Amino acid sequence: VRGGLLPLARHFRSLGWKVDAMAQGVSQCAQCLENFDQVHEIDFSRNPLAIRNMLTVPSAIKKVVEENNYDLVHVHTPVAAFVLRYALRNWRRSGGKILYTAHGFHFHPHGSWLRNCIFSILEKIAGNWTDHLIVINKTDQEAARKLGLVPENRLHYIPGIGVDLQKISGISITDTDIHSLQHELGIDDQTPLFVMAAEFRRIKHQQQVIDALAEMKNKNAHVAFAGNGALLQKIKNHAMKKNLTDRVHFLGFRSDIPRLFHASRAVILCSQFEGLPLSVIEALAMGVPVVGTSVRGTRDLLQDDVGFLVPPADSAALANTLDWIIDHPEQAFEKGKRAIPTVSQYDVKNIVEHHDRLYREVTAV
Repeated sequence: VRGGLLPLARHFRSLGWKVDAMAQGVSQCAQCLENFDQVHEIDFSRNPLAIRNMLTVPSAIKKVVEENNYDLVHVHTPVAAFVLRYALRNWRRSGGKILYTAHGFHFHPHGSWLRNCIFSILEKIAGNWTDHLIVINKTDQEAARKLGLVPENRLHYIPGIGVDLQKISGISITDTDIHSLQHELGIDDQTPLFVMAAEFRRIKHQQQVIDALAEMKNKNAHVAFAGNGALLQKIKNHAMKKNLTDRVHFLGFRSDIPRLFHASRAVILCSQFEGLPLSVIEALAMGVPVVGTSVRGTRDLLQDDVGFLVPPADSAALANTLDWIIDHPEQAFEKGKRAIPTVSQYDVKNIVEHHDRLYREVTAV
């Protein structure tokens, strides 16, 4: 989210607006300190069951907002959004406006009935405290309409939080860069490599990739995982159980994601649900083929035959797709190149323009 909010902060501050940030850990973020007028520490928890979210956090939010006399408060992420809207439900009567960008509702087509029921009810309640709701994928847009979370004229679709496509298009990856990576991984030019860049969390479902690798007919294929997270050791153990430790690479945090993507036959993202995955947008902008699960957000990005969609938790389908990419390198390459122009709407400049129009409408500036 940080990458998407900083360009907004810079834009509106350049117009003379006062733009502050409120988050847990925000005072430790050097970029945030540089790009916002003020930052305010709030002890949010991403855990929806954390008691402090409803006991101490609301009063802290209300105090900051009232002391700074804001005209508009824009909140992101589901748990923080519910807590903030609850905290400011009466503040709105003084003329302040609350905007909420849903980066993927906690209820979704692949969620359990009970989970979906609970979170849809909470979103309906919080909708009464929301002036404008922003969604970033078509599935959430339809869900918000169906549930009537806010009136139609206060529901807005904005395609994501923005990716700097100019920066991506300017990245130059040389053969030397690719060869050095291959040397690091202990593979050569003939070894098919697939890459997944994601935090090791339950919803990202890296286990599906391990299972697919075991089922592939191409037994020389390798997979590299970039990222850290709570389930890292569990996935390492799963790779060991499948006897794939020589073909699976756990790279941890990487600052060379473009090099990893360009070195791969395809980028994989097999999440159980998404909002609008940045890794997919970045890969498509580089012309690298993408294999993703057919879930909201990812499905938006890979429609119109610019990528490969497989069912969630279907390792056999993923294995078949990866085998096809290896066996048909030219067709896969062409599909990747065809995707480049399809991501223009997700460019950060376009996202800033969307927000500029909406903020001016909301504040009547």
